[in-house]
Amino acid sequence: MLPINQIKTDFLAHIGNNNSYQPIIVSANTGTGKSTQLPQWCTHTGKVLVIEPRRIACTSLAERVANEMQTPLGEKVGYAIRFEIQANDNSEIVFVTPGVALRWLNEGLLNDFNTIMLDEFHERRWDTDLLLALLLEHNKTSNQPYQLVITSATLNAEQLINYCQGTHLHAEGKVFPVDEHYLAPAMRDMPHKDNLTERMAFAAEKAYQLGSQDVLAFLPGKGEIQLCASYLRARLNNQFDIITLHGASPISEQKRALQQGDKRRLILATNVAETSLTIPGVDVVIDSGLERRTHIRNGQSVLDLTAIANDSKLQRRGRAGRIKQGVYLALFGQHAPLEAHTPPEIQRENLTDMMLAAAANNNALGNLRFINPLSQQAHDLAFSTLKSINAINDAGIATDYGKALAPLPIDVSLSHLVASMPNNRLKQAMADLAGALSVPAKLYTLDKNAEKFLQLENDFPNLCDFSLLIGLVRGQFLEYISAEENALIEAKQFASQLRSHFDLPELSKYASYNITELQHAIAALLPSCVYIKKQNRRGSYNNGQQEVVIAKDSYLSNEPDALLVLKTYSLAGRAVKDRKTLATKVSPITTSIIIDNDLGEAKLCSSEITEQNELLGNYQYHYAGTSLKSFSDVIKSHEFIAATVNLIETGALCESLFEKLTQEFQQLCLYQNVHSTDWQLLAPHKHIAQVLSDLEISSLDELALLDNSDFAYGLVDDYTWQQFCELYPLTVVLPQQQLRVEYFISAKRVVLHYMSGKRVEAPKKWELPNFNGAKIQYRRASKLVDIK
Repeated sequence: MLPINQIKTDFLAHIGNNNSYQPIIVSANTGTGKSTQLPQWCTHTGKVLVIEPRRIACTSLAERVANEMQTPLGEKVGYAIRFEIQANDNSEIVFVTPGVALRWLNEGLLNDFNTIMLDEFHERRWDTDLLLALLLEHNKTSNQPYQLVITSATLNAEQLINYCQGTHLHAEGKVFPVDEHYLAPAMRDMPHKDNLTERMAFAAEKAYQLGSQDVLAFLPGKGEIQLCASYLRARLNNQFDIITLHGASPISEQKRALQQGDKRRLILATNVAETSLTIPGVDVVIDSGLERRTHIRNGQSVLDLTAIANDSKLQRRGRAGRIKQGVYLALFGQHAPLEAHTPPEIQRENLTDMMLAAAANNNALGNLRFINPLSQQAHDLAFSTLKSINAINDAGIATDYGKALAPLPIDVSLSHLVASMPNNRLKQAMADLAGALSVPAKLYTLDKNAEKFLQLENDFPNLCDFSLLIGLVRGQFLEYISAEENALIEAKQFASQLRSHFDLPELSKYASYNITELQHAIAALLPSCVYIKKQNRRGSYNNGQQEVVIAKDSYLSNEPDALLVLKTYSLAGRAVKDRKTLATKVSPITTSIIIDNDLGEAKLCSSEITEQNELLGNYQYHYAGTSLKSFSDVIKSHEFIAATVNLIETGALCESLFEKLTQEFQQLCLYQNVHSTDWQLLAPHKHIAQVLSDLEISSLDELALLDNSDFAYGLVDDYTWQQFCELYPLTVVLPQQQLRVEYFISAKRVVLHYMSGKRVEAPKKWELPNFNGAKIQYRRASKLVDIK
């Protein structure tokens, strides 16, 4: 009997007699049967929608439940994931991903369901957090509330109960003891990627000796899984049947992972095997201690390789004790300082997509209540981003344009680019490019030394990542490079969906396009994707917000002056300062695109007066801190004061004024120090600008009516000021020697700094002012002596 059955009576009592529709929270370990049994228990009250955070879990659980209910998949039990629906109007249980659930909620399709179950809620994805908030809000105001069931393997149940005002049921799973072995040299060694394949092979050999059944190894991503699989197949001498399991795994490989075979299996998996799926027959777990996790950087969500949190470690470890006493092999130290909990996505991701999803459901994100508070900075950034493209109104509710973008299964920035392209040809090209960029897996692998690749460069000399991706989606270039079949199929599905949504011709009837026109349009619509080359040893590019380095597998034959970057990938380092962001999908552009679209900023460097008595400005045009061009132009009215201040600073206007004001400012700072005044002193250039602004001076003719006295600070009466300047001189001039005076008022000390003159020895005390009895010292270069 499955462990979840211990709560069946209580669960049915609540689900059947719950007129208040109070949420039911079920906590139970992975493998207890909650994902398969709870939906079946709920069917007596009506149709059931089960929201699973991962596509693999959706399809495999639907198949499992259909088998248990002895019905063909797609009839009583079905699923709906991106691009695929195996369900009908009569299906009693439908498994869906959060993206599908959000779209159905927006379209009113959830009204057909009586019970909505959010499974594996502890993963705390932004879309499941949002769904729960929206469903709770719906239940407050609707005459047709949903029965909510929330399940989790590891969860702060008290926090969720207080948030939902729900009922908590807990099922204890049968867990066997697990022997722990930490394979790192030092007890506090953190997880890291160095020599990962070799360390994984050593752990696999140890697992073969210590265990008797299958081995589950956790790796951070598809790339590491493929590298380790290749290495282990050559190293382990056919000891295991090696299986790979990740989000892009083909169905056949997924089924191999979910079914035991005649031979011991070594399953290399991502977090998909941590809680979403039950892998049968495992008695040894190998944990790299690594995962790919999103976090916010410069306002954008980036995917980073990082160490897991302790709650994730416990989940992975628990996989080893499901069937009998197990073994846990960690590639990091026993006392590695892992963080306690994995932060929820709403606190570590850009909120733009989340805000638009809420807005499309007529809810302002800031008005919804979440378990954990949203970052105000991330909220404000998302609001300004969506407002700038007219996707939401001032109240945070989606506009018609925003509602058109919200259902699309791609980033808002990409859907905005498709929707706003200036003509049909570019819209088609951008739809195909967005489709390729939206696939998590790599679309192709470049072998830059291969003969076919060299032929590609020769046949298409102006090719870049963008045009290569568009071409692959359109069935081009396949004779030159190795494309990933499953990824390419998904890219075409994305592109076809976008084409259909925007009433474009189907993919097979694509139109030609001009890459330069596409580049201009992308730069104009999404300026943040424009990067310019920096003059540094890293060979990096910058957009004013973040720095990137071109990835090695990007299709670029040289290093252009500027780039369009539509996809990045963050690499972890041993320290935060060692991290770098790779630009993985780029297109080279000229700096003229930046200038033509006026993406930079013209900075006034200097000014001059023409023979016609006009102010002429000399400008530097900058983008992301890099100067692109210099030019001169007549000063605009709003720049008059800045240009005039520049002329006064250089002495071209109001001769000696700036020098006198600088001396007065220094003396006033000293006065303020001596007398502890509360003045808000402005530096000379700011003081001049303030005077010109207060007097509303807007022309050289008006400026000519002023004299130097109009610019005086005037904070002290003349008599007091003269006395103070005599008591506290800033310079002392002696025969053949000029000295600068530095005052240390609280210490009653004065230091005379040699400035100029043939005389270099220290002055005599009798030659100097009294300095109010302060101790006097003389400094020349690094030598400091007392004057007695």
